[in-house]
Amino acid sequence: LVVLYINCPNGTNIRGQNVTLEAKLFKSGVDVTSQYEASCFIWTRHSSDTQADATWNNNHSTGTKSITVTSNDVRVNADFQCKFEYTTA
Repeated sequence: LVVLYINCPNGTNIRGQNVTLEAKLFKSGVDVTSQYEASCFIWTRHSSDTQADATWNNNHSTGTKSITVTSNDVRVNADFQCKFEYTTA
């Protein structure tokens, strides 16, 4: 069983502060995140502003294991998702 989990170590409320989101990949209950390149972890934002979402998603399309979300990233409300993409050569 493989599970991708988003950890929010400093909370989910960004009023006046930044929030760091960390991708954690578990295989059979063991954290295997470090075994994969950052490019395997693709983040997306979903809000009521689809045009701004497209820009944000494009700017974060190279992949990273963690992102810092600021109040500029969330006007009213936004959901952030991480997808794990791995292909063998």
